[in-house]
Amino acid sequence: MQEHDLAHHYRPGLNPDFVNRVKERKAAERKEREATILKAKLAEAERRRKELEAKIAQEKLLREQAIENEKKVIENYQVIVVHGVSRSSRDIIRETAKACRVSAEEMLGRSGQKKIVDARHLAMYRLRNERGLSLPHIGRIFGRDHSTVIHAIKKVEAKRKGVNGQCTSDLIAGAA
Repeated sequence: MQEHDLAHHYRPGLNPDFVNRVKERKAAERKEREATILKAKLAEAERRRKELEAKIAQEKLLREQAIENEKKVIENYQVIVVHGVSRSSRDIIRETAKACRVSAEEMLGRSGQKKIVDARHLAMYRLRNERGLSLPHIGRIFGRDHSTVIHAIKKVEAKRKGVNGQCTSDLIAGAA
């Protein structure tokens, strides 16, 4: 009966011990290949994790730098005000903020809310017309580009010619 079993599993003339050793060696090689593949997958996952961490750290650094730049713009603006160069500019910003029911900090910030944007545009318009400040200077006060200041002034002028905005009518009259 054993011979029949051996004939079923092995070719005639092969030693069963040899066949077992071959099977064991092939199983060990398969396990080694699987371990190598698993190590490669783990190394790739670790590489991706490190890339993601680096990207997150870089984005965090850029956000922190943007916040720091905004603080510097505000600090520079405050330094200018302290030195008396632009005291009236500060007053214009405060008056505009108060009339439009927003804070000066909101106007100097990054908010895109319509109420705040309109107040910011009006303040830019007034700084240009009442103080004669340059477009780049106004842009630096608000942390924006001079082209944004041009856009703001054009919007206020368009409102002035057309329908008056919420808080613009009294303040623009003073600026004209």
